[in-house]
Amino acid sequence: MSMPITRTFVTRLKELKKRNFKPHICKMSLILVVSHIKVIKNKKHMEVHRMKEQVAQSLKKSHDEMALIQVGYLIKEEEFLTVCDLIDLYCRFIIDRLQIITRQTDCPIDLMEAISGIIFASEKCNIQGLPDLQDIFLVKYGKEFVSSILELRPSSAVHPLIVEKLSPKAPDFEIKVRVLSSIAIDNGMNWEPESLDKPNEIAKNIQVVRNMQENSLESITHYDEDSMDCGNTSWDRKLLQSSNLQKHNRNDIKTMSSNKESIRTSSPSTQKIKDVQFPLFCCFGVR
Repeated sequence: MSMPITRTFVTRLKELKKRNFKPHICKMSLILVVSHIKVIKNKKHMEVHRMKEQVAQSLKKSHDEMALIQVGYLIKEEEFLTVCDLIDLYCRFIIDRLQIITRQTDCPIDLMEAISGIIFASEKCNIQGLPDLQDIFLVKYGKEFVSSILELRPSSAVHPLIVEKLSPKAPDFEIKVRVLSSIAIDNGMNWEPESLDKPNEIAKNIQVVRNMQENSLESITHYDEDSMDCGNTSWDRKLLQSSNLQKHNRNDIKTMSSNKESIRTSSPSTQKIKDVQFPLFCCFGVR
């Protein structure tokens, strides 16, 4: 099955180089995109089911922060599935009205949303065959038409739902909590979002940490500037002072050690001990 598909792709690319629109190539590319979307949806549905189970396990273990992170990825996967459903409908709609595209030079009004959605999604999501459709519509309608859709100009007819679902923005906190509560209800849990920190409190904590870091950096830079502004003379003075302190400390240590030795020799207890130890050693020698 893979050999004829690769051959048709090679022939289609050769014909695209001639800058001519071929309806049968467009139809074949649309059918291939539909088949790829079917495979992708089956895989994504399995991943979504597995991710819901992981979120439910995190909620059962009272790991609410971990569940909040996991549900963010879950929402993005479900949004991608919604985009796949829309592109599937667009491709089938264009296949049914392909004769109208071949007859008219400009894009038909009733197909404007479908063609715009496919061109916009070709740059945002990784679905095999969509870049080829973008090249086909580029040959048919020109570079200005495609660039207006990719830049989301007022003349483009991209559905706002596709723009929202394909945006890299993370889901809102309220949406995450809503999905978490629905997963908890499906699994028979009485879960309440009171243990979760709101994003405003998290932002405040992050800002406090950043302010502390900035203050510490400013203090370090001020210290370096003051020390460098003093010049070489200040550094020489500091070195002389440190050397004098070291010499003074050494002299103090020597005097302390000499005093200790004098105290040991002059004490009567040590003299008695010496006098006592001498005959004992002599006695041991006689034995």
